[in-house]
Amino acid sequence: MTRAPVERQIANLVYGLAEAIDDGDHDRIESLFGDAMFQLGDREPRMGGAAFRRTIEHSAIHYDGRPRTLHVVTNLQVDVDETAGEARSKSYVTVFQALPDFPLQAVLTGRYHDEFAIGHDGVCRWTSRRMSMDHIGDTSRHTKTDL
Repeated sequence: MTRAPVERQIANLVYGLAEAIDDGDHDRIESLFGDAMFQLGDREPRMGGAAFRRTIEHSAIHYDGRPRTLHVVTNLQVDVDETAGEARSKSYVTVFQALPDFPLQAVLTGRYHDEFAIGHDGVCRWTSRRMSMDHIGDTSRHTKTDL
């Protein structure tokens, strides 16, 4: 099997993590994020997929195992430096949520700034994600804590 180009691997990681969060697939969240650092706004950075998983498990409200959200990631821009074995991406995220008593709406928008390492085998892995929020709507059904 031929290895996907770096840009495609990065897109698959970014979109795959959004899908895993929406599916409530915490094992996949942990696996995709690996040992990368993540930071939300000006909060203290945290390390690794296990920490990312715990953050989601403890902050997001789940309904029958899922948060009932849809993370729509757009405007993905990827910059690759194969010589250095690094890549970066930027993207927007809009989080929609709907429940039987909560009409479909955007509950927040933000931006992802991601960094990746490109291994000697051509496989990409996350090294960091910095998340910022631009607009916060009604997150009362989405998070257990204030954003």
